[in-house]
Amino acid sequence: MINSNILNTQLITLLSSLGHTQKICICDAGLPIPKGASCIDLALTQNIPGILCVLELIQTNLIIESGMAAVECQDQNADFYQFVSKADFPVTYISHKEFKEESEQCIAFVRTGECSPYANIILTAGVAF
Repeated sequence: MINSNILNTQLITLLSSLGHTQKICICDAGLPIPKGASCIDLALTQNIPGILCVLELIQTNLIIESGMAAVECQDQNADFYQFVSKADFPVTYISHKEFKEESEQCIAFVRTGECSPYANIILTAGVAF
């Protein structure tokens, strides 16, 4: 049995299968997910689970090389921006329009119940060696 604090089998399977430089998107309840894209839907109701809780768990179970978020979060979602700006990996900020375009390169989406604006991040997997 894997010793992880993540209980969702789909999520732990996704994280363990990521290769170096592959990208996943951790998103709020409203981000459009491209048709045909793989999606692990964790959303139960509004803000449950929230993105910060999910992102914190993922950070402890994945080597993250970098992140990408919408620049709009800096002014319109202070809690999310403060959390992301303290991450142990570099984060690039781009427009929300560009973010949606970049998200099309993700191999999977993890949808949370988050209902605050611009609470989305693309994570690029790192490598342990």
